[in-house]
Amino acid sequence: MIDEFIGQGGTLPNLRGWIEKQGGNVIGAVGLTGKPYFAKLDPAKEQLHELRQKHVPNFEKWRREHFGRAFDCLTQSEARYLARSPDVDTVRNRIAAAMREGGGRSHACSPGEQRKHIKAVTARLATQFPDGKPR
Repeated sequence: MIDEFIGQGGTLPNLRGWIEKQGGNVIGAVGLTGKPYFAKLDPAKEQLHELRQKHVPNFEKWRREHFGRAFDCLTQSEARYLARSPDVDTVRNRIAAAMREGGGRSHACSPGEQRKHIKAVTARLATQFPDGKPR
């Protein structure tokens, strides 16, 4: 996989998850530009522990239900951001605001609308890539 720029570092893990869900196997990833501290994709165990202590288990469960991933699938930069966030409600409100603003993302506000959007995107990708490969 290749990403032209690594910001928070979420694009490569998200793409990896999608590829593996389709039965593919990722053997490597490269970022062309970005800050060195953003390039560390796996969060440290201490960082995960801190995150789980600060944000009670129901937030990790909520994240898994809405994004299909637990905290251990965060990048180091994402985990650092969440650990520095004041509370769970602040994080959820920021996510909801970003989704409403769009920018290529879902405008869904509720979990049901989010699931509907994900199903639509998945169906579109399946149509574009019926064998899991670009035409």
